[in-house]
Amino acid sequence: MEVFGKVNRFNQTGAVPPICRAILGNPVVDFIKTFRVEAGDERRERKVAEESPLVRALGLAYHWRGLMESSRFKTLSEIAEAEGLDKGQVSRMMRLTRLAPDIVADVLAGKGEFRLERLMRQGVPRDWEEQRVM
Repeated sequence: MEVFGKVNRFNQTGAVPPICRAILGNPVVDFIKTFRVEAGDERRERKVAEESPLVRALGLAYHWRGLMESSRFKTLSEIAEAEGLDKGQVSRMMRLTRLAPDIVADVLAGKGEFRLERLMRQGVPRDWEEQRVM
């Protein structure tokens, strides 16, 4: 049975018969509802990414780590010089790459109570379990 505007065996209009709609729901309405929910989630994630200093710092730290892994820079001093920053500040920001993956996911989703200032002041423990109780 073709549902969307094509001729089907039930009628010539392509409409879903009422009995099928009752059983399956309306596929168009279901799609619209799903789309709205997903669009809302995406909008919230973009808003968090745009507004959160922690998200921006995480992105920068992972970018720097990628530059070091690809051998474009060998030391944090080289990155600091290229960015015009203090080596200590670059070092503290690079510690953000040690955050547990679930914590990073929560930060990116706008969940959790992690703040950049606190992480920079206190540091990031190496143990993921310690991070979760911070």
